[in-house]
Amino acid sequence: MMFMLICKGLYIANLCGGLFYFTTARRQADWFCVAFASAAIYFMAGLLGETSIPIDSLRVSAGCYFVMALVMGAIWYAAILRDHEKAHALKSAARLQLQQRPAQRKPVTDNYYALTATILQLIGFYLALKISGSALLAQNKHEMAKTFTPYHLLWLMGAPTAFIISVYYKRYLLALINLASLLGILFIGSRNQLAIGVIGAMTIWLARRGVNPLIKHKKICITIVLFTSFIFLYKTCYIFLKAGDFDGASARMSEKGTDAFIKSEPVAIQHILNVVIEEDYRMDAWERLELIVMSNISSGITSSQAAFGDTATYELFGDVGYGMASNFWAEGYAYGGMIGVGVFVLCYVIVIFISQMPHRYDFVQVFFVSFMPWWCFYIHRNDIYRMISFSKQLIAFLIVVAVASRIVKGLAALYFSSRQHRSLPNPALTR
Repeated sequence: MMFMLICKGLYIANLCGGLFYFTTARRQADWFCVAFASAAIYFMAGLLGETSIPIDSLRVSAGCYFVMALVMGAIWYAAILRDHEKAHALKSAARLQLQQRPAQRKPVTDNYYALTATILQLIGFYLALKISGSALLAQNKHEMAKTFTPYHLLWLMGAPTAFIISVYYKRYLLALINLASLLGILFIGSRNQLAIGVIGAMTIWLARRGVNPLIKHKKICITIVLFTSFIFLYKTCYIFLKAGDFDGASARMSEKGTDAFIKSEPVAIQHILNVVIEEDYRMDAWERLELIVMSNISSGITSSQAAFGDTATYELFGDVGYGMASNFWAEGYAYGGMIGVGVFVLCYVIVIFISQMPHRYDFVQVFFVSFMPWWCFYIHRNDIYRMISFSKQLIAFLIVVAVASRIVKGLAALYFSSRQHRSLPNPALTR
């Protein structure tokens, strides 16, 4: 009982301390803010005191509270360390009267990343619409997913990426086009892409506002809270909206509005962690990592064999009749207990640290602004296998964008130089 109270106290202390620090400290918005906010959302089961899925519920265990406290604490303390490091660097530069080298995070404007990314995702949208047709309006997401091809991935991965890149390069007309595409994805039943796109765009926009306490941006904070509530509530009524039944959607939201939060996806995701810790569920780490590697180089191993989420949820809960996603921290525990969780937390924070460093090349800048929303937010409901899959899709998309951008840039330079050449007076006629 005492250990339970200590772990719960650690959870509350890290949640309150982190919220206070990230909202009141004079600091620039960054991916540490996103990581902490994401953890606070996905660990909301700690406040409710219970995790649940439709067929089961369980009180939050001491071990589960400890893992949630560890993750939030690591993000918060790493952010403080990073802020002190930046402050020390600025003081040292001022003391030595050296002009600090500017961070290479300011985007260069003479590339066509935003344009080519937008064109590619629109091509994906057109092909997805042509291939699936009315199946995109199917009320059953699994039936709709049966019609999916790699072209659908071009749309589903391309739309949030193109939206973030457009905001990053301040191509706001293109951003509006990509936002419309994201709303289309939302309409067919997938909230993740809109959430990722808005998280990336909002972080970029807030970072440009400089060093200020987040709490001073009251309108932005209210907008974030409203958007988060909308994402939670949309799941309860999207089937009615797809069918054009707006009265049914309104009635459903009124009926299930509270359940949208109390029995939400984050609560179900932490149920996996809770059960894994309570039952001390373990897997052979090296065997699983070997399966993950082999599945990415061989078609003989399926996702159901390599993905922790598919294997663990089936063994723990049986066939529940729907996809339960996964839990990154539960995977860490299954591979090595609390030490395994610690290793996963360390890797998580290190990647955020790397993303905060100055990056010289356009491609690296674009990769991090596109990848970090997935890493900071979406990782909570995924596992290593799926994060590698997302990363491969994103890198492949960005490589095509980079190559296409160079081609478009070359063609544009050739076109404008030829126009300039034609506009010059002919010396033979001007003598």
